[in-house]
Amino acid sequence: MRLAFLLFVFLGVLAAACASPTPTPSPTPAPTPTASPTPTSTPTATATPTPTPNPAPTVTPTPTPTSPPTLTPTPTPTAMPSPIPAPLSPLDQDRAALLAIRDALTEPGVLNWNDDLPVSKWNGVIVEGSPERATRLWLHGDRFSGAVPPDIGKLSALVSLSISSDRITGPIPPEVTSLNELTSLEISGDRITGPIPPEISNLTELTSLGLAGEQLTGSIPPEIGNLSKLQWLSIGGDGIEGPLPPELGNLEDLQSLHITGLGIDGPIPPELGRLASLTKLTIRDCGVSGPIPPELGNLANLTSLAIRDSALSGPIPPELGNLTGLWSLYITGRGIDGPLPPELGRLTNLTSLTIRNSNITGPIPPELGELTGLTTLEMSYNRLTGSIPPEFGRLVNLGELWLSGNQLGGPIPPELGNLSNLDILALSRNQLSGEIPPELTSLTGLVLLGLGANELSGEIPMGIGDLARLSWLDLYGNQLTGPIPGEIGRLQNLGVLALSSNRFSGSIPRVLADLESLDVLLLDGNELTGTLPPELGRLGGLSMLTLSNNRFTGPVPLELGRLTSLTELKLGGNRLSGAIPTQFEELTELETLELGPNNFSPGTCLPASFRNIEQLDLGGLDLPFCG
Repeated sequence: MRLAFLLFVFLGVLAAACASPTPTPSPTPAPTPTASPTPTSTPTATATPTPTPNPAPTVTPTPTPTSPPTLTPTPTPTAMPSPIPAPLSPLDQDRAALLAIRDALTEPGVLNWNDDLPVSKWNGVIVEGSPERATRLWLHGDRFSGAVPPDIGKLSALVSLSISSDRITGPIPPEVTSLNELTSLEISGDRITGPIPPEISNLTELTSLGLAGEQLTGSIPPEIGNLSKLQWLSIGGDGIEGPLPPELGNLEDLQSLHITGLGIDGPIPPELGRLASLTKLTIRDCGVSGPIPPELGNLANLTSLAIRDSALSGPIPPELGNLTGLWSLYITGRGIDGPLPPELGRLTNLTSLTIRNSNITGPIPPELGELTGLTTLEMSYNRLTGSIPPEFGRLVNLGELWLSGNQLGGPIPPELGNLSNLDILALSRNQLSGEIPPELTSLTGLVLLGLGANELSGEIPMGIGDLARLSWLDLYGNQLTGPIPGEIGRLQNLGVLALSSNRFSGSIPRVLADLESLDVLLLDGNELTGTLPPELGRLGGLSMLTLSNNRFTGPVPLELGRLTSLTELKLGGNRLSGAIPTQFEELTELETLELGPNNFSPGTCLPASFRNIEQLDLGGLDLPFCG
């Protein structure tokens, strides 16, 4: 019985197990579960003394453990995230940098840089390329001021930068040296300060570099010699000091070199003779010393050489005669001495030759007469001796001949009358003798004829009136004689007539009053006679009138009181009589007045306005002020 009962229970359990399905996990999130009834514990079978058949017991299976329910939270409303700004275009970045530069300047209103205009329309800015960038920037003029801010270094596409203003202040911005696309850089202004940064050598693409400023300091960095693509270099400033670096001789592509600055000293480096591409060399207003290097004669492509106002010494190297491509040669400096090299006569392409304000001695080489392309020949204020070469008559293209302030002697060559293109003939302050060649009156294009302070004699050639363009006639300080030719009255363009300190005789030609352009009339120190022409009162533009130390007689014409532009009037040393015209009180611009000695009437007085004249010379006369 016990065995049958146990078998019955076993079969019931087995049947219940087979009837319960196996739970299958869901691949999707479980739905919200419903509560399960509390499981009922399995009853324990109990034996009774008298077994009575009972229905099969219900077996409740042990519940299969399940995953905890997934609870979905109720969504909470949130703010929308801010949109991420689009990156600035390269041109917008340039715009921002330019506006920062504008805002750093004082009075930037002259710049039309604002958001109402595209950058391509901003003045001083060029936009190029794809993508578009600001590639060129010019800041010129004196209407804005201030220092250039570091933002200049953000314009990374610049190929050309030019800052030129006397109101821009501060040092050369170091950020400029990071603009490695630059091919052209110019910074100049009287208030640019500090040294030239050696890091400028980082700008290896530069072909043009100009740095100038009266307050720049320090030396020229030798690192500039590393800018191998440089074709144009200009450096200037009186605060720059020290020698010229010989490394400049490494700039093989350099075509133009311009150096100026009183503090620059030491010799001109002979290494400059290696600059085979150089066409223009200018070293001026600086303290370079020593001789002119003969190596400069190796610069076969040179067309312009100017070495002026320096402390150089010694002779002009004859090797400069090798520079047959030269168009212009300009040398000045009191330390330059020795003779003029005749080799300069080989420079047949020259159009301008200037060697002045030096101690060059000896004669003028006649070989210079071979320079038939010359339009300007300037050799004033040297110590040249001998005569003027008649070969100069071959210089048929010459427009200006300046030989003043030397020790040249002998006659003026009549061959100079062949120079039909001559505008200026300046031979004053020499020891020239003989007569004025009448051939000079054929130079009808002359504007200036300067023969003063020589030893010329004879009369003024009668053809002088043919020089219709003449504005300056200077014959003072010679031994010229005879009357003043009336033909001078035809020179309607004449502004200066200087005939003082000669031996002219006769009276003043009244036709001089026809010279309406006359500003200066100097007739003092001659042997002129007669009365003063009242017609001189028509020369309303006259500022200087000197008639002293002649033999004039008679009264002072009251018409001279009309010359209200006069600043200098000299009447002393004559035999003038009568009274000082009351009209002279109108001469309010007078600064110099010379009245005596003369034979003015007793009781003559001076206009009260003459009290204000700075230089009043009465020559011993007792002339009180009127009133």
